[in-house]
Amino acid sequence: MSTGDLNLPIELLGHKGRIRAIWSRVALPLWQEADELLAYVEFDEPIDSTAGYPISVPVKDYSPEEFLRVVRENGEKELAAALQRWRQERAQRQAKETREEGLKKLAVSIAAKFKAG
Repeated sequence: MSTGDLNLPIELLGHKGRIRAIWSRVALPLWQEADELLAYVEFDEPIDSTAGYPISVPVKDYSPEEFLRVVRENGEKELAAALQRWRQERAQRQAKETREEGLKKLAVSIAAKFKAG
């Protein structure tokens, strides 16, 4: 169940945004160890091409201040890890594209030798 239409200001790693919804998720074997609450943060400006990110929060009845604190703490950890992962994936993709381009040039060069000869 989701609580859409929220508009709670929050800042994660210097990026301003808003908690737009809070929802619950029941644990699924192999995928998720425990039940959790999720706070969906929508950023004012995209970060590494993402406009929003769900932040996992342990299940508990929170006061508003405590909930925002936990979302901020968990959100900064989760967002930092996600940004690092996204940047590593981008670097790997770029390295692969560079290798592919080099291989294509080599193939064209070898084919050109046959045409010239």
